[in-house]
Amino acid sequence: MAMRNGNYVVIGGSGIDVAGFSHQAILLRDSNPGSIRKSPGGVARNIAENMTHLGLGALLFTALGEDNEGDQVILHSRDQGIDMSHVLRLSNVGTSAYLTILDCNGEMIVALADMDAIDYVDEKYLKQFETLLAKSQAIVIDANLSPAALEYLFLHYGAEKALFVDPVSAAKVNKLEPYLPYIHTFKPNRLEAEVLLGYPIKEAVDYEGAIKTLRKRGIQNVVISDGANGVYYGNGFVQGYLPSLPAAVVNATGAGDAFMAGLVYGYHNHLELQRSCQIAIISATLTIQNEETINPDLCAAQLQQKMKEIYHEVF
Repeated sequence: MAMRNGNYVVIGGSGIDVAGFSHQAILLRDSNPGSIRKSPGGVARNIAENMTHLGLGALLFTALGEDNEGDQVILHSRDQGIDMSHVLRLSNVGTSAYLTILDCNGEMIVALADMDAIDYVDEKYLKQFETLLAKSQAIVIDANLSPAALEYLFLHYGAEKALFVDPVSAAKVNKLEPYLPYIHTFKPNRLEAEVLLGYPIKEAVDYEGAIKTLRKRGIQNVVISDGANGVYYGNGFVQGYLPSLPAAVVNATGAGDAFMAGLVYGYHNHLELQRSCQIAIISATLTIQNEETINPDLCAAQLQQKMKEIYHEVF
């Protein structure tokens, strides 16, 4: 295994991604011609793999079934440089799966998540790794975790570690409400932010207010994605907006995972939030132009080159 930079722990969902790509405009309630691809996935696992592509060390805490799918996830993830040595294997629950249907423009129409295995990533499991968690440079968490697991992580590590949090979906974001003051970097999309705030975000001024509100609730860095419309960000020093980059979208499913990995990469390199967001946008843009959920060619050298070309920045 190649040497990686840094010591990062990623905790959350992993499993098998099943993506259906429609060859034409989707006709609901009918069979549509298309192609289907299966690959190792899960929000936390995908973030970890993107991190290893960027040269960062990623230790994954997750749960997988003792089945063929779990074996596939383990083998692929190890090959990509993720430390899978502490993954929980379950004999009574199958490996999680995520099914998504994409239209002919690469945009998600609907998705289903079967994530029962993640409930076994509980306080008892996590307590085994207190030394590893204490030594980590930062911890990346996805909201697939149970409320009890989230409570343990936030209350035990939120005061001393940089916690990067992906809310995963609008259905899960409210689990984070009690722990906002413990979050270092929070990356919701517009819908997830709206659910947490309790009101719609329609204009740029709404985004500015949303970031200020979430900051007042204790979050250090807020980064709200509005898909193809760009990204709004803010912390105690800066607040701003970055447009998305032109791209021929093939598969938008992995954009958020690549974006989060870019934010962690920026943190690792001690960059200010704006530059971290620029890196994250580039990472996501390179990803959505690939049919795979994770772009196998993504690397730190690419990010640095694109930063110079697009934003005229070097680091």
